[in-house]
Amino acid sequence: MGDTKAMPEARDGPAPHTIGGRHGHIYRKEGRQGGGALLASLALAAALLPASALAQPPATQDGPLEAQAGLIASGTSGTCTWEIDAAGNLVVRPTRGPSGTLDNAAQPWNQYVEDIRTARIEQSVVVPRSTFEMFAGCSQLVSADLSGLNTSNVTHMVGMFEDCSSLTSLDLSGFDTANVGLMSGMFYGCTSLESINLSSFNTANVHIMTGIFKDCTSLESLDLSGFDTSSVLYADDALAGC
Repeated sequence: MGDTKAMPEARDGPAPHTIGGRHGHIYRKEGRQGGGALLASLALAAALLPASALAQPPATQDGPLEAQAGLIASGTSGTCTWEIDAAGNLVVRPTRGPSGTLDNAAQPWNQYVEDIRTARIEQSVVVPRSTFEMFAGCSQLVSADLSGLNTSNVTHMVGMFEDCSSLTSLDLSGFDTANVGLMSGMFYGCTSLESINLSSFNTANVHIMTGIFKDCTSLESLDLSGFDTSSVLYADDALAGC
């Protein structure tokens, strides 16, 4: 297969924004209307409009919200909320309660990869199936605290950190990978990565590891002693360029 990464099945993208509400119409009789009467009519019409017509349209799920003061962007994914502040810190947390579930489509912060400097997953954020390219292209990302990410249901981790070329260390010791079958290109192009903790990785069901560490040119050490490769079918270029 060379260094071709396995792609996950096609998924529907996030629903487009929709704007609801009713348009108010002001009718007037024939003839001229004085300025004061006109203003009074407009004020009365505004008072009669439902509150929903004057309110901001709600953000659709999995789409960006209007950026608040001090934020580059914010939005929702599934039952989680995310935001990137002016310093480039990405935070993802449950919208309500102790846990939340991300949408299974591409994450909406992928539109702002050049702005992200740090990433933090708070509390229990569940990934339903795939972390496909979750942080791919975040070339300015220097640190990632993913201790709140629940990966117990994940089957695809393809390209999760691809081209995170500024990361120097990564601790994934809290990851549950028991159900993961695809890890191709997971760390491909992490050219500054010196150390990575994969001590919790269960790879018994992984069958594709093509290019998993390809071009991790700065790795000083890599402990794969706990890797079970008995199910691996393809591991082309897994350590190429290291």
